[in-house]
Amino acid sequence: MKAYTLTFLTVTTLNISFDFLPHRYLLLAVFFLIVLDFITGVLKAIILDIPRTSKGYRETYAKFIQYMGAILMSFAISFL
Repeated sequence: MKAYTLTFLTVTTLNISFDFLPHRYLLLAVFFLIVLDFITGVLKAIILDIPRTSKGYRETYAKFIQYMGAILMSFAISFL
């Protein structure tokens, strides 16, 4: 609680505005599309009788990190 209060006081004292952060609906849309991509990939693997491996699941996680990272980096660059 002490750290939160200190951070809040610092941000309000410096009058920092975080307008460069992405809108929550954009992040939700990206998350929904990644989940949809994952589900369709699993369904395709089931239909084609391709075994699902942990490597494939790791690639989905890496894709999620890359997409979200790209969105956050583009907003940070536009802020600068």
